[in-house]
Amino acid sequence: MSRAAPGLRLTYSVTYDIVTPESAEDGDVAERGYVLPGGYHVDIPDGLTGEPFIRWCREMGVYYEIPDLDDGETLIDVVVRLLRDEGCTETGSAPSYYGEPEQDYTTGEEETRCVHLCNDFDPEELAEISRRLRERP
Repeated sequence: MSRAAPGLRLTYSVTYDIVTPESAEDGDVAERGYVLPGGYHVDIPDGLTGEPFIRWCREMGVYYEIPDLDDGETLIDVVVRLLRDEGCTETGSAPSYYGEPEQDYTTGEEETRCVHLCNDFDPEELAEISRRLRERP
């Protein structure tokens, strides 16, 4: 099993896309970015890639730590619980997991969130996470 380097915590990030009726007509999203602690949204700066992008992510606090294991739990148990707690119901391209869109009926906007596991998980672990996520809790 792949693990984070000694002293490095396993982390994940949460992104969002908002689709409005107008943006849907154009086949695009109206807004996308990261969800920060407390549910705050922050847009991803245009043109930011590579090391400057990673530095910006760290400065903005977009990485969350995967919770510690309880007695008898495996890392897969914790990750699946975390994904379910975040509302994820399906696998995108692993290691990204999507929730169901939440609709604001007053504006017609739909927000979809996606959890991205940031550390290396081997293919067997990702397959097990996806399989267990599809199971009923």
